[in-house]
Amino acid sequence: MLKTYKKYRRGIKVIIHKNSKKGHLFLILHRIKRWRGFELLKGGKFSNESYVGALKREIREELGCKSKNIKKLPFEDKFDYPEKHRGVFQKKGQISICYVCEIAGKIKLNDEHDKYQWVDFKKAIKLLTYNNSKKLLKFANSFLKNVE
Repeated sequence: MLKTYKKYRRGIKVIIHKNSKKGHLFLILHRIKRWRGFELLKGGKFSNESYVGALKREIREELGCKSKNIKKLPFEDKFDYPEKHRGVFQKKGQISICYVCEIAGKIKLNDEHDKYQWVDFKKAIKLLTYNNSKKLLKFANSFLKNVE
């Protein structure tokens, strides 16, 4: 009998960007743990930490960097895990608070990703695997243009 997971894990999703002569560049990560494809940085939040604390920890764990210029987006991302992965977290999916930020330091990937790219908006949209990430990137791109 299949177990039904009803609750959603809480987490963060982050658009990491930097300025270039051609405009904003966005960091996309090539995931190799549990599935393969390009994604934005994301992760779960422990019950005893803040969302910003989770963001800082995930950037440190997954990239080996420090975060800076963190801005919360008025955007929430919700997705359901594929059936085969629900048992890993014992949840139906994840609801993430979304942010934009920059990073400082040399990127050193952990075992979840095998490569990364700094790309412009159009290339990021083409490379990202899931539509919810593309939707968030579109929102963040507009947000960044309006705060300049």
